[in-house]
Amino acid sequence: HAFSFQQGRVYYSNKFIRSKAFTQVFKEGSFHYEGFAVDPCRSLFQKLITFFSAYSPEIIQNTNINVAKLADEYVSFLETPLPVRFDLHTLETLGMFNYDDKLPHAKCWESAHPHPLQNYTVSYLVDYGRQSYYVLYKIAQGSSERQVIAKIPVDEPSYMHSFSVTENFAIFTEYPYVVKPLDFILKNRPFIKNYFWDATRGTQFLVINRHTGDVVGRYRTKPFFAFHHINAFEKDQSIILDVASYDNADIIWEIADYSYETPKKNISLP
Repeated sequence: HAFSFQQGRVYYSNKFIRSKAFTQVFKEGSFHYEGFAVDPCRSLFQKLITFFSAYSPEIIQNTNINVAKLADEYVSFLETPLPVRFDLHTLETLGMFNYDDKLPHAKCWESAHPHPLQNYTVSYLVDYGRQSYYVLYKIAQGSSERQVIAKIPVDEPSYMHSFSVTENFAIFTEYPYVVKPLDFILKNRPFIKNYFWDATRGTQFLVINRHTGDVVGRYRTKPFFAFHHINAFEKDQSIILDVASYDNADIIWEIADYSYETPKKNISLP
């Protein structure tokens, strides 16, 4: 969506990212595309090939969560790599945004809610593997290189949609909605359906010093789930954190668990 202001008037326009999902829906009339909660039937061999294959610049994801500015380009985000570049004025899709570094470009989860600060942007990804990691990083203004601030090992990564940043700290909230990374390959399920709720773990706050990368605190509380951190700040040597919380992760299925039946009539191209 774009708004512009010229000579006392407001102009509005909108355009879909020209993704693989867009092509399947509007040109092929099919809702059967891979996504957050939907995954076409694939054999185990196909899933292995997909998971371990190199990133393909031809496949544009349906990046429908957030927008930001990276390396002087405007991009839209999903939670899987990579961001998609678009023209700020025409909204035309320009292709994938490729980071200039050795951090994972595929087979990972990446936050769709980076924090733009004065001279750089802070974000994080989850590097899935036999040993998985939460990787907190920063990108200097005008650069496309992610610089690691902290790399925290984790056996069963939590689904964390967003995180908080204060003057000195980054705060991850590890909800007890976790995944065994091997299940992405072995189980024929959509991305989010590989996660499971384990209330016995409680919810843990990880506080990371943004300047040194040290984990300076781990604070466990009762189990809860959230998508969005709202605000965070430091006051009197404490961190005040606002989160829109739920008792469990059922809210995911109120949003995502809907039908993907093939339309019975043609869909016109917007």
